[in-house]
Amino acid sequence: MNTPGDPEHPRYTPAPAPDSELEARVRAGLIATHLEHNRVALAGSVLVSSLVLAFSISNVSPAWPCVLWWLALSALTGVRLWHVVRYLRLPDATRYVLRLHPLLIFEAALAGALWGLLATALYPVQSPIMQTLTVPILMGVSSAALVSLAPILPAYVAFFGCMLIPPTVAFILRPTF
Repeated sequence: MNTPGDPEHPRYTPAPAPDSELEARVRAGLIATHLEHNRVALAGSVLVSSLVLAFSISNVSPAWPCVLWWLALSALTGVRLWHVVRYLRLPDATRYVLRLHPLLIFEAALAGALWGLLATALYPVQSPIMQTLTVPILMGVSSAALVSLAPILPAYVAFFGCMLIPPTVAFILRPTF
Protein backbone atom coordinates (compact mmCIF):
# COMPACT_ATOMS: atom_id res chain seq x y z
CA MET A 1 0.00 0.00 0.00
CA ASN A 2 1.46 3.34 -1.11
CA THR A 3 1.30 6.20 1.39
CA PRO A 4 2.37 9.79 0.73
CA GLY A 5 5.53 9.20 2.82
CA ASP A 6 6.51 6.23 0.67
CA PRO A 7 9.07 7.06 -2.08
CA GLU A 8 7.02 5.03 -4.56
CA HIS A 9 3.87 7.08 -3.99
CA PRO A 10 3.00 9.26 -7.06
CA ARG A 11 2.86 12.49 -5.03
CA TYR A 12 5.96 11.82 -2.94
CA THR A 13 8.19 14.81 -2.38
CA PRO A 14 11.36 14.25 -0.40
CA ALA A 15 11.88 16.37 2.68
CA PRO A 16 14.45 19.09 2.20
CA ALA A 17 17.94 18.33 3.39
CA PRO A 18 18.50 19.57 6.93
CA ASP A 19 21.16 22.04 5.80
CA SER A 20 19.36 23.21 2.69
CA GLU A 21 20.06 26.46 0.90
CA LEU A 22 16.84 27.99 2.23
CA GLU A 23 17.68 27.07 5.81
CA ALA A 24 21.16 28.54 5.42
CA ARG A 25 19.72 31.80 4.04
CA VAL A 26 17.19 32.05 6.86
CA ARG A 27 19.89 31.37 9.48
CA ALA A 28 22.19 33.96 7.85
CA GLY A 29 19.35 36.49 7.85
CA LEU A 30 18.65 35.92 11.54
CA ILE A 31 22.32 36.27 12.44
CA ALA A 32 22.56 39.41 10.30
CA THR A 33 19.54 40.86 12.13
CA HIS A 34 21.22 40.14 15.43
CA LEU A 35 24.48 41.78 14.32
CA GLU A 36 22.70 44.86 12.97
CA HIS A 37 20.80 45.45 16.22
CA ASN A 38 23.52 44.30 18.60
CA ARG A 39 25.37 47.63 18.68
CA VAL A 40 22.80 49.16 21.02
CA ALA A 41 22.90 46.16 23.38
CA LEU A 42 26.70 46.22 23.45
CA ALA A 43 26.71 49.93 24.25
CA GLY A 44 24.18 49.27 27.00
CA SER A 45 26.35 46.48 28.39
CA VAL A 46 29.35 48.80 28.60
CA LEU A 47 27.25 51.53 30.22
CA VAL A 48 25.66 49.27 32.84
CA SER A 49 28.90 47.46 33.66
CA SER A 50 30.70 50.81 34.00
CA LEU A 51 28.00 52.07 36.38
CA VAL A 52 28.25 48.85 38.39
CA LEU A 53 32.03 49.26 38.53
CA ALA A 54 31.80 52.90 39.63
CA PHE A 55 29.32 52.03 42.34
CA SER A 56 31.22 48.88 43.41
CA ILE A 57 34.55 50.62 43.86
CA SER A 58 33.13 52.78 46.62
CA ASN A 59 30.96 50.09 48.25
CA VAL A 60 32.89 46.84 47.95
CA SER A 61 36.19 46.02 49.56
CA PRO A 62 38.44 44.87 47.97
CA ALA A 63 37.49 46.39 44.64
CA TRP A 64 39.98 44.54 42.40
CA PRO A 65 37.60 41.62 41.60
CA CYS A 66 35.09 44.15 40.29
CA VAL A 67 37.77 45.80 38.16
CA LEU A 68 38.81 42.41 36.71
CA TRP A 69 35.15 41.57 36.02
CA TRP A 70 34.68 44.89 34.23
CA LEU A 71 37.87 44.42 32.19
CA ALA A 72 36.84 40.90 31.12
CA LEU A 73 33.32 42.02 30.19
CA SER A 74 34.67 45.06 28.31
CA ALA A 75 37.17 42.92 26.39
CA LEU A 76 34.43 40.47 25.41
CA THR A 77 32.19 43.37 24.39
CA GLY A 78 35.04 44.70 22.23
CA VAL A 79 35.38 41.34 20.47
CA ARG A 80 31.64 41.19 19.90
CA LEU A 81 31.64 44.75 18.54
CA TRP A 82 34.52 43.83 16.23
CA HIS A 83 32.31 41.09 14.72
CA VAL A 84 29.56 43.65 14.14
CA VAL A 85 31.91 46.13 12.46
CA ARG A 86 33.45 43.41 10.30
CA TYR A 87 29.99 42.22 9.24
CA LEU A 88 28.90 45.75 8.33
CA ARG A 89 31.99 46.26 6.16
CA LEU A 90 31.63 43.07 4.10
CA PRO A 91 29.69 43.45 0.82
CA ASP A 92 28.35 39.87 0.93
CA ALA A 93 28.55 38.60 4.47
CA THR A 94 26.41 35.46 4.16
CA ARG A 95 29.29 33.00 4.48
CA TYR A 96 30.87 35.10 7.23
CA VAL A 97 27.75 35.12 9.42
CA LEU A 98 27.21 31.39 8.95
CA ARG A 99 30.77 30.71 10.13
CA LEU A 100 30.21 33.16 12.99
CA HIS A 101 27.10 31.38 14.32
CA PRO A 102 28.84 28.95 16.76
CA LEU A 103 31.19 31.71 17.92
CA LEU A 104 28.25 34.02 18.68
CA ILE A 105 26.70 31.30 20.83
CA PHE A 106 29.99 30.82 22.70
CA GLU A 107 30.41 34.58 23.20
CA ALA A 108 26.85 34.88 24.50
CA ALA A 109 27.50 32.04 26.96
CA LEU A 110 30.70 33.71 28.14
CA ALA A 111 28.90 37.06 28.55
CA GLY A 112 26.18 35.31 30.55
CA ALA A 113 28.76 33.70 32.81
CA LEU A 114 30.47 37.05 33.38
CA TRP A 115 27.18 38.71 34.27
CA GLY A 116 26.38 35.71 36.49
CA LEU A 117 29.59 36.39 38.39
CA LEU A 118 28.06 39.68 39.44
CA ALA A 119 25.72 37.68 41.68
CA THR A 120 28.35 35.25 42.98
CA ALA A 121 32.01 36.13 43.34
CA LEU A 122 31.25 39.83 43.23
CA TYR A 123 28.13 39.58 45.38
CA PRO A 124 28.97 41.80 48.31
CA VAL A 125 27.69 40.10 51.42
CA GLN A 126 28.71 43.10 53.51
CA SER A 127 26.91 45.64 51.30
CA PRO A 128 23.10 45.58 51.46
CA ILE A 129 22.91 48.32 48.83
CA MET A 130 24.81 46.20 46.29
CA GLN A 131 22.74 43.14 47.23
CA THR A 132 19.60 45.12 46.49
CA LEU A 133 20.91 46.44 43.16
CA THR A 134 22.26 43.12 41.88
CA VAL A 135 18.88 41.55 41.17
CA PRO A 136 17.39 44.44 39.11
CA ILE A 137 20.67 44.78 37.22
CA LEU A 138 20.63 41.11 36.25
CA MET A 139 16.94 41.29 35.36
CA GLY A 140 17.62 44.26 33.08
CA VAL A 141 20.62 42.60 31.48
CA SER A 142 18.68 39.40 30.83
CA SER A 143 15.79 41.42 29.34
CA ALA A 144 18.19 43.24 27.04
CA ALA A 145 19.75 39.91 26.10
CA LEU A 146 16.33 38.56 25.18
CA VAL A 147 15.76 41.44 22.79
CA SER A 148 19.28 41.37 21.38
CA LEU A 149 19.67 37.60 21.07
CA ALA A 150 16.09 36.80 19.99
CA PRO A 151 17.12 36.00 16.40
CA ILE A 152 19.59 33.39 17.68
CA LEU A 153 17.69 31.31 20.23
CA PRO A 154 20.64 29.01 21.10
CA ALA A 155 22.70 32.11 21.96
CA TYR A 156 20.00 33.40 24.30
CA VAL A 157 19.64 30.01 25.98
CA ALA A 158 23.43 29.86 26.39
CA PHE A 159 23.52 33.41 27.80
CA PHE A 160 20.68 32.88 30.23
CA GLY A 161 21.80 29.40 31.29
CA CYS A 162 25.36 30.53 31.93
CA MET A 163 24.11 33.60 33.76
CA LEU A 164 22.05 31.42 36.11
CA ILE A 165 24.56 28.63 36.76
CA PRO A 166 27.11 30.61 38.84
CA PRO A 167 24.54 32.16 41.21
CA THR A 168 22.67 28.89 41.58
CA VAL A 169 25.80 26.97 42.52
CA ALA A 170 26.98 29.77 44.84
CA PHE A 171 23.66 30.02 46.65
CA ILE A 172 23.48 26.23 47.07
CA LEU A 173 27.00 26.13 48.54
CA ARG A 174 26.55 29.24 50.71
CA PRO A 175 25.74 28.40 54.32
CA THR A 176 22.37 29.58 55.52
CA PHE A 177 21.69 30.86 59.00
